[in-house]
Amino acid sequence: MTQADKRFMKTFLKAFFGIPTGLYAIYLIGWGFNEAFSAMGFESGTGLAALMGLSLLTFVSLIVAVESNS
Repeated sequence: MTQADKRFMKTFLKAFFGIPTGLYAIYLIGWGFNEAFSAMGFESGTGLAALMGLSLLTFVSLIVAVESNS
């Protein structure tokens, strides 16, 4: 196995295990947001919308941080 193969396998395994884990974590947080917003009297789905807005904001700020760093 060459160095490039090892690097590829490492990246592949990180993506293979990391992405589903991340998605599940986002799902759990979204479910929690939904429950919290429902308990406060908002209709169902408001928590999910708030989470999506929050994650979009985080994503955009992450891109801006990476771009300004390079």
